[in-house]
Parts: sequence; structure tokens; C-alpha cells
Amino acid sequence: MKTKMSLKHINRQNMLLISIVSLILGIIQVFAPVFFMDFIDYIVGVGFLVVGVYNIALHFKHSQNEAIPDSLGRGVILSLLGVYFLYNRGFVLGIMAMVFGIQIITNSVLGLQVSIEAKRKGFDKWIWLLILSLIDLILGVIVLFFPFSSTLVLIFYTGLFMMISAISNIVMLLINKLSGKNNDTN
Repeated sequence: MKTKMSLKHINRQNMLLISIVSLILGIIQVFAPVFFMDFIDYIVGVGFLVVGVYNIALHFKHSQNEAIPDSLGRGVILSLLGVYFLYNRGFVLGIMAMVFGIQIITNSVLGLQVSIEAKRKGFDKWIWLLILSLIDLILGVIVLFFPFSSTLVLIFYTGLFMMISAISNIVMLLINKLSGKNNDTN
């Protein structure tokens, strides 16, 4: 019985900690989206640089016969990518936005194809499929050609949703804790 209670307590603490971290990240995303973009680029750049330097070190650490194949080449390339990402802020998230834009455009073209087929087969609501596909196409083009702005908007709304979710979790934890105290006194 004591183990169950302690596990519940640990789960509540973990959920509270995750909620607080999510709330802080959400606040940063909403009120400083450019800083958040730079932070992500910095983390990715440093990550590539560390892995690259590690691979270079592995190459020189081992003797000629024991060297890990391609570790030097991989290390140099990863290190250069890391440095590039550090000096070209916005690049990583810009590329991600462009990939999402291409995916949205691809899905919208498939949706257009489905709407045309639906019209040919006499589906009376085909126009809605066409309208939704055209909206997707427009959004995809916007994301593709304006990745920085699109990324800022995405970061803002992601942060807003993270804040709402974190506040909701914290309120649920408080209600749960208060209801647990009331049950203990009865």
C-alpha cells in the first residue's frame, strides 16, 4: 500500500515538473518565437558539432588498423554542418517548414485529384473536397515560399497550445490533490 502511494506521488511530481517545463517553453515560444528559433538552431548546431568532433577524435584515437571506417570524413562533415547551422540561424526550422510546405502541397494535389474523381462519379459534395484542397494548396505555397514567417506562426501556436495544456494539467493536479485531502478527512 505504501509503494502505491509513493508511486502516485512520484507520478504527480513528474506530471507537475513536465507541466511547468511545458509552460515555460510555451511562454518562450509565444513571447519570443525568434529567440526560440535561434535556440533550436543553436541546439542542432552544437549537436552536430559535438558528434562531428567525437567522430574525428575516434578516428585519431584508434590505431590505423582499428580506426572506424569513415569516422574522419563523417566527423568533418558533421562538424562543418554544425558550424554552418550555428552561423545561419533560422536555417534548420526554415528547411523543416519548406519540407512541410512540400508535403502540404503534395497532399492538396492528391485532394484535387480525389475531388475531380468524386465529381466524375457523381458525388454531390465534391465541391467541398475541391475547396478544402485549394485551401491546402494555398497554405502549402505560403509555407513553402515564406518559411520564416510560417515557422514563427507555427512556433507561436505550438507555444500557445503548450501553455494551455500545461495550465490544464496543473489545475487537474491541484484539483486532484485537494479532492484527495478532502477524502482523507472524511
